[in-house]
Amino acid sequence: PPTITGLTPSTGSTAGGQSVTITGTNFIGVSAVTFGGTPATTFTVDSTTQITATVPPRTAGPADVTVTTVDNTSVTRANGYTYGSTPVVTAVKPVNTPARTYAIGASLMFDVDFDQRIAISNGVPHLKAVLGAVERRMNLIGYGWSTMRFAYTVVENDLDEDGIAIGSMSLEGATIKDYYHVADADVTLRNIADMSGIRIDGVRPTVASIKPAGTGTIFDVEFSEPVMAVDIGKFTLVKTGTAQGTIDSVSGSGSAYQVHVANVSGDGTLALSLSAGTGIKDIAGNEMASAFTGGTPMIVTPPSIDASLSGIGMSNGTLTPAFDAATTSYSLSVANSVTSIAVTPASTHPGATVSVNGAVVSAPGSVPVSLQVGD
Repeated sequence: PPTITGLTPSTGSTAGGQSVTITGTNFIGVSAVTFGGTPATTFTVDSTTQITATVPPRTAGPADVTVTTVDNTSVTRANGYTYGSTPVVTAVKPVNTPARTYAIGASLMFDVDFDQRIAISNGVPHLKAVLGAVERRMNLIGYGWSTMRFAYTVVENDLDEDGIAIGSMSLEGATIKDYYHVADADVTLRNIADMSGIRIDGVRPTVASIKPAGTGTIFDVEFSEPVMAVDIGKFTLVKTGTAQGTIDSVSGSGSAYQVHVANVSGDGTLALSLSAGTGIKDIAGNEMASAFTGGTPMIVTPPSIDASLSGIGMSNGTLTPAFDAATTSYSLSVANSVTSIAVTPASTHPGATVSVNGAVVSAPGSVPVSLQVGD
């Protein structure tokens, strides 16, 4: 009877059409050559030890190769030829990663699906993704049957406000084939899901400025972005001289807050600082990590015991007599067309309170005074 000692090549496409050399002995009166029970498209007996056959189409997997002679003897080489086809990517989609904004430390996962079972050997492939304008690497964390799973952990300063973009797969020396190791996979990414809603915010909030408000004993605090969990426990008053005060309350929202200071007294300055690790977070959940101590201080002066003026400025006309701290009565002449003048008083002591017609003037401010003909 005939024998089969080998096939070259022993693997090929499910589409068939490949020329295969079958080697063996006693190939005399060969009447049929089959692959998995399907007759070869053509075959030629080259000699008693060699047959050249054209492989027929067949589904993926190993196939028995059988040579039959006219006297009805046959020989079968079990799993002598293996069929395979090129795995193709059918979809790229997020897994347990819904559309929202992800903060530092958040894990994002994505599946790449193929049209058939795959086998991976040697290196570790990764996906190339663009976050904002920066390319990041999404690492393979596992695969099963026809799916590869990749993951990425958001790091500090990652930022993508309009959705991430996955561009391609890098093999990094790996080999991806069909399950039977016949054909290399086509790793061109197809049918990539819409990821415009998967946004990244890996930027921690910071304090942009702290400075006294225009009026009252209030500090204006401006953050780099809208934040949450801002309260009096987050702030500390830094005092110089004999200045004293207590943080009374915090108001505001978004990126702008006001810290109200009560019981202000003494002579010196009060500055507002904010420590790191206070639990203040942005909307995405990133905690502020940088302390802030460089704010503009509030000048604190004791109440004045000197009620004298050091000068009076007028926007129109000239005082008569010339200013003198001991003089308490002056006159001023202006043209009939002048309907208002601005009075700018200056106190000798910075802590003194000066008022004009009952209106308190904050140095170096002025107060307008309306004039009527005959005044």
